[in-house]
Amino acid sequence: MEALCCAQHLETLELVRCQEISDEGLQLVAQFSRLSILRLIKCLGVSDEGLRPLVGSHKLDTLAVEDCPQISERGVFGAARSVCFRQDLSWMY
Repeated sequence: MEALCCAQHLETLELVRCQEISDEGLQLVAQFSRLSILRLIKCLGVSDEGLRPLVGSHKLDTLAVEDCPQISERGVFGAARSVCFRQDLSWMY
C-alpha cells in the first residue's frame, strides 16, 4: 500500500483477495486525495479498525465491502456517501 501513496491521481481502488492488506495499510487510503471509490472483496486482514479514519470524513463517494469477515455492517456505516455491504462467507468453508 505504501507504494500506492505516490499515485496522486488514483480515483478508484479495488482490492480483491489481498491477504497481506492490514488495517494499517488500509489506513493509508485516507492519504489518497482523489480517491472516491474503494472496493474491498475477500480481504481477510482488514477489520472495522482499518476503516475508522474514513468514517465521517466524507472522502469516499462509494465504499463496497464484500465477504470481508472482520468488517461489520456497523464498521462501514458513515465511511462513504454510498455503501454496499455484503457478507457471504460460505466460500471460506
